[in-house]
Formats: sequence, C-alpha cells, structure tokens
Amino acid sequence: QGNRVDEDNARISPNNATLLLIDLKESLSKGSYTVEWRVTSADGHPVNGTYRFAVAASAAGSEEGTGKPIEPIERSAKQEEEGSQEGGIIQAAILGVVLIGAVAVAGYVVLRRR
Repeated sequence: QGNRVDEDNARISPNNATLLLIDLKESLSKGSYTVEWRVTSADGHPVNGTYRFAVAASAAGSEEGTGKPIEPIERSAKQEEEGSQEGGIIQAAILGVVLIGAVAVAGYVVLRRR
C-alpha cells in the first residue's frame, strides 16, 4: 500500500559491515512487500536497489522467529557490474563533454590566428 513499515533506524550490523539492520514498527501482516534501499558505499558512491518478498497467512502474526534477522540477500555479480557501469557511464559522459569543449577551444584559437 506504499506505507513505510520500518522504524527509520537503519544501522550497520556490528558483526558484518555488509549487513544493514532495521527494526519494524509492528509485525508484518500477510501480503507482498517491496523493500527499497539506498546507502552510500565506502568509496562515496550511492548504491540502491529493491527486492520483493511475501508474508504467508500462516506466518502473519506468528510469534515464531520474532527478533531474528532475515538472512541478507547477496548482490549478484551482475548487479555489482551494473552499479559500476553506471558510474563509468557518467564519467565517460563528463570526459566526452570536456574533450568536445577542448577541441572547440583549440579550433577557435587556430581560426583566430589566421
């Protein structure tokens, strides 16, 4: 339904720096959920993603497993590659603009000297 269900208290796990922990406001009712996440990586680049999961009717409201973390979902090599390609594309675009500008300035200087 688009409602936020976490406590807005994301933190890095003290036992695993690649694991992000959050607390939920309340138990999740049955249904499907979309997790949207965004963090800043160690090298300063923003990294984000989404994934979906469902809570079955038999698990909804169950006290079993309360307080236990959900196993982290590892980013695939393809996701890592796509994230690094995004940064590479931006850098290539900036470099292209700079090179075009340099060629334009050089051309102007050459034409002015004639």
